[in-house]
Amino acid sequence: MLGWSDVERAFGGLFDFARVRSSRLTSGNSVLATLRGTEGSEGNEEAPDCEVWGVAGLQSRPKAPTASGGQTRSAEVLILRPGDELVGVASRDLRFQVSVIEGEVAVHALGRDGATQAVIRLQPSGVVKIEATQVLLDASSFVRVEPGGFSAAIWEKVRDAFNAHTHASAGAPPDAASIATMATAGSSKLGVPT
Repeated sequence: MLGWSDVERAFGGLFDFARVRSSRLTSGNSVLATLRGTEGSEGNEEAPDCEVWGVAGLQSRPKAPTASGGQTRSAEVLILRPGDELVGVASRDLRFQVSVIEGEVAVHALGRDGATQAVIRLQPSGVVKIEATQVLLDASSFVRVEPGGFSAAIWEKVRDAFNAHTHASAGAPPDAASIATMATAGSSKLGVPT
């Protein structure tokens, strides 16, 4: 049975760890980073413009290092060394990790605005939970998520109101004033401020 020391002997020069010093986007939106080898890595060298790979469909750009309490903290990268080149193949940033329950997947921002960090949680129960100060729907509108946001009770009222609505089968369609009156009455029935 192979142990970690066997893997290290076989591939020790091929893989290593580095810290991100800075990052930038190319004109083709690839992420390039200046990487510096960690303590104990070969030469502790610094290499600019290293490609940072990720999972297709997910893209992130590491944040610059930060200083706190006399220590500098930064994103870490597992690097591949094909020849004289360094390529980042996996990364993590412990400054911005979120806690997850067993079986949960969380997609989160690499940063916080004050105490807020955007997180999408895919929970094993089938629940999708979005934690954010606002959710942008398109370039011109957004939905603000207030503390306590829409509760299940409000969504049930919306569903019940929708399911109970009827359409006139004959006659002229309602005019704008009638629609506005119905909308206002519907909003008050739902407990939503008008």
